[in-house]
Amino acid sequence: MSNITDIQEDDKKHLRNVKFENTDFRKARPTLMRRICVMVAYRDGAIGVRDSKDASRTTLVFNEDEWNAFITGVKDGEFDIDVLKVALPGALERV
Repeated sequence: MSNITDIQEDDKKHLRNVKFENTDFRKARPTLMRRICVMVAYRDGAIGVRDSKDASRTTLVFNEDEWNAFITGVKDGEFDIDVLKVALPGALERV
């Protein structure tokens, strides 16, 4: 019988083995001021996120639960600038 740790390890192994193709990625709209945008892909239960300006850099990979938690946080305002300034003082200046 598997325990939660075994399942989590299996999930991590699966995510490491997902291979995204360039055609999998969709480009988000750029911000108006900086033309910065990200690309997002879905393949085999994994969500990949990468920088649109340099596709050769590391792709961040999330499982569906992680991605849904992130999207919920965005919709709930958890990552709004004013919230981040309070939660992470000084961090935004370093970016």
